[in-house]
Amino acid sequence: MRAYNQNKTFVKIENTNDRIYTVAAAPVNTGESIMVIELLKDITNEGIIDITGMGSGEISKLISHRNILMVKDSLTRIYNELYIYERLPHELLKAKENSENHNTVLFRIKVKDIDSVNNAYGYDAGDFIIKEIAEIIKKMPKNREDWVSRYQGIEFILVMQNINENQAERICRHLDKDVSESEFIFNGKNIAVDISIGYTVLKADQTVGESIDNAGRNLYKTNYHIKINIGDNNELFQKAQLTPREKEVALLLLQGETNSDIAKILYVGLSTVKKHISSIFEKTKVKSRTEFISKVRS
Repeated sequence: MRAYNQNKTFVKIENTNDRIYTVAAAPVNTGESIMVIELLKDITNEGIIDITGMGSGEISKLISHRNILMVKDSLTRIYNELYIYERLPHELLKAKENSENHNTVLFRIKVKDIDSVNNAYGYDAGDFIIKEIAEIIKKMPKNREDWVSRYQGIEFILVMQNINENQAERICRHLDKDVSESEFIFNGKNIAVDISIGYTVLKADQTVGESIDNAGRNLYKTNYHIKINIGDNNELFQKAQLTPREKEVALLLLQGETNSDIAKILYVGLSTVKKHISSIFEKTKVKSRTEFISKVRS
């Protein structure tokens, strides 16, 4: 599957009946179509892998571990780009069974301005940022079928099962918020980091490349952290001694978000939002949204 999708030759190791084989898959262009030829070679007795004294179960675990290492990224320890081309075709086949509220969604996350980080702080700093972002993204999967891979050096692919588009939007907000509120301190320097996030619902008639491209085009607009900084410096917010959560709610009120939207954005219940708004109005000595917005902007 990798050989066909990436038009490259790949080699992996397999075992059967206590024998070990290398399997080379090579794409061949016939002019009319691309075919993949697989070549097998028995390497059991060639000393490439030492299986002396091992039973069939131990051999199988060893080979499985070796093959997993082939699709793991050495820097972040998540899956690498090879895994995307191995796994995503299967996800596209499963997409035939998707329903409106049970989709498979692919997120494409890009670390922005990483070249500027490398130029200002060195390549070790860039690697540090990539590793830290990977750690944040690794917390997003909710079930065993979700997975994360590194893609093209400064990007990540996150695939999540059984979610709808509203949930996908909330995941984008959550991820953007987690990154924007994290500190990336390298050699005593706090490095500013920003990401872009796009997503697409997988369709059975898409190719791997089309799915990734579609996610890149459907960008979620990430501006949460900019507005938080405005709130931190607002004199009224400081005098009213709003809590961090009340600041978040207040800023969303200023953006014109409804109570329901605020609940979705902040991952809280509607009753919780109403309590925060009541507290904000009491602390800022106003009685309505209109009065609150007018007072903040005056």
